[in-house]
Amino acid sequence: MDPKTGGEAATCSSSGEAAPQFDVIFVIGGPGAGKRTLCERLAARFGFYHHFSAGDYLRSLAKAADSTNADWVSPASPLSPAEVYAGLMPADLCVQMKRSALLPDDVILKMLLFEMQQVHAEQGCLGFIIDGFPRTVQSAMAWHVEVGKPAMVLRVHTLRDTAQKRFLTRGRDLGDTAEEHDIRHDQFEIQNPAIEMLYMGLGLLRRIDNEGELDKTVSQAMKALVGVQEVVDRPVGNN
Repeated sequence: MDPKTGGEAATCSSSGEAAPQFDVIFVIGGPGAGKRTLCERLAARFGFYHHFSAGDYLRSLAKAADSTNADWVSPASPLSPAEVYAGLMPADLCVQMKRSALLPDDVILKMLLFEMQQVHAEQGCLGFIIDGFPRTVQSAMAWHVEVGKPAMVLRVHTLRDTAQKRFLTRGRDLGDTAEEHDIRHDQFEIQNPAIEMLYMGLGLLRRIDNEGELDKTVSQAMKALVGVQEVVDRPVGNN
């Protein structure tokens, strides 16, 4: 158990390898809830925390694979694409993303952890504010086994109509249509209750409203994160 954050940093993964040692704050909410904007603001306030968008990362991989079908692992990496991405090939990722299908839990976990470890090593950040993960309770449990409990989980609430308007106007992807929003929103509504119950039971869930002004939402989030704010000013390298 991390005495500063309340999160539980695992020292060893299920495979017996050393688990990454960084703090994590999960931000969950439906498509168009405003997670990305909120996370960017929080990361700016939290200094040594890096904002990591699971959805943006997967979309960038899908686009790269769609255009080049190339391997995504750096030539300097000792790992093969199959090891990093649990055997999922670029073409498979494109198909899954275009169908708005949820990726297998073991695949998405390996992909996220690999990229986060790269960023952690390069930038020396103390932790991550992650939006768009976990998307299933199985992913959440797998994270606990491989890494440990997060320091905190923020649940961002937004009305469906508001979220759809944001989704359609953010201009992130040509595929951001009303139909696509409805598909992803329905997926979220099916999967999210179990995730909330898990983190509520662990005492890690905090709910914030993002229906109004962003500054008010950020203020709510900062108050919710008061228990982890003291880690922000730790010198890099301190535990």
